[in-house]
Amino acid sequence: MYIKPPTVQDVQVQVRPVLPKVLIQRFIPNPLTINQGHKFDLRVYLIITSTQPLVAFYHRGFLRVSLSKYDAAHPQRQSHITNTAIAKKMFKKNADLANFQMRTFDDFQKTLLDEGIV
Repeated sequence: MYIKPPTVQDVQVQVRPVLPKVLIQRFIPNPLTINQGHKFDLRVYLIITSTQPLVAFYHRGFLRVSLSKYDAAHPQRQSHITNTAIAKKMFKKNADLANFQMRTFDDFQKTLLDEGIV
C-alpha cells in the first residue's frame, strides 16, 4: 500500500486576523482553596491517538499551588498566580517553596482529607 504525501495544492490555508490578547474567564467569588487559603490548579495530560477504536493515554500530572494566600476582600494578583516559571525566582531564595508549590495528586488527596474538605 502506498500513501501519496500531500502537495501544496492539496493543502488549504486559512488566514485569520490576529486578535488582541484577551483573558476570558468567569470569576469564582468563593474558590476552593487549600492550606488555609491558597488557590491551586491541576495539570493533567490526555492524548487521544485514535477515535476508531478509541485509544487514549492519560497521565495524572500534578497540582500547582499559589505561593500567596487568597483573600476575597483584598485580592492581590500574585494570589492567583500558580505559574512555575514566575515562582522559580522565589525558589532560589527558599528551596522549600518548590515542594509547597508543585505536588502530586496523592499529596493533594492527603491535603483534602487532612483539612476536612472531603
